[in-house]
Amino acid sequence: MVGVAEKDRMNFPRDRRTKVPCREIRSEAMVEHLSPLDTILPILLGWLLGVLTPGIAESIRRPYRRRDLTRAVVDEMLGLQHTMAWVVYKTRSRRGDLSDAVLDRILPIVESDNGPDRSEEIIKAMREVRKEPEGQRNSLNQALRKPNAGFTLKKYDIPLFGTQCRISPSVDPTSRGAC
Repeated sequence: MVGVAEKDRMNFPRDRRTKVPCREIRSEAMVEHLSPLDTILPILLGWLLGVLTPGIAESIRRPYRRRDLTRAVVDEMLGLQHTMAWVVYKTRSRRGDLSDAVLDRILPIVESDNGPDRSEEIIKAMREVRKEPEGQRNSLNQALRKPNAGFTLKKYDIPLFGTQCRISPSVDPTSRGAC
């Protein structure tokens, strides 16, 4: 036979962690303990976190974005440097005034390029051209030049700058057309 104390313990719900019977919690007692501040405080905290989250996330993302943009700009500028070195080489050789000083400045730029357009044959040919005496090299270039051929201007795009100038609000509006 089960005693009265034993019966009492069996009727109460048990705590899952401790397996000890616990008393019923009445909802009216909980409502009596909640003040208006207790109900508004979580709402205000949620609103404040919702307002502050974009700013916090942006301050975390900004250094990474700056690093990625810096890498992209440096990569693009190195590619532009390589392109401009080729333009100088072609222009000077067609005009017939390709000096040793110009070749000494261009050759390290062309050799340092590791892009997809790198050509070992052209670099080797440039080294051979550099070994020739300057007068002989220029007279050969003058002789190979077409008499009535002129230069045409080419447009060299810088894609990253083109896109960033169009969408960046930090660019001065008066200079946007120059981008």
